[in-house]
Amino acid sequence: MRLEALKTVSEAFGSSYEEEYVFSDEIWRSRIQNMLFASYKDSLIGMIGFLVRTRLKTRHVGDIFSFYVKEQYRGIGAGSMLLKEAILNLEKNKDLRKISLSVNCEMQEAIHIYTKFGFKVSGKLIGELNLNGKYYEEYIMEKLK
Repeated sequence: MRLEALKTVSEAFGSSYEEEYVFSDEIWRSRIQNMLFASYKDSLIGMIGFLVRTRLKTRHVGDIFSFYVKEQYRGIGAGSMLLKEAILNLEKNKDLRKISLSVNCEMQEAIHIYTKFGFKVSGKLIGELNLNGKYYEEYIMEKLK
């Protein structure tokens, strides 16, 4: 699913298909522990990553990343379900004070869902992603607990 996401909406991710398709099974297994998946009729339709930072000074911050729902399943609540579950999992950490994410400024559907869940834009990264010579800006969005 991750490789499909990187191919389908490459402007939404900091990594690329070319970088990740060579990952070993061991690397994929190590990354899956921080992921939630949505399925429909035995098919994966979406994913979201989350983690709580572990460093002493930032262990109160959770991160959302790698959020993707297949296009044909957008608008039916799969994304909301994934985001809600990721937030609930992050909130299990008693030290959590904030959840942070970044999103391409052109991804209006994603920005809408994040806003619906209480995330607010707290900054803007200029020229953060370069895809085939086009530079994309990203919003930093945060949800305070």
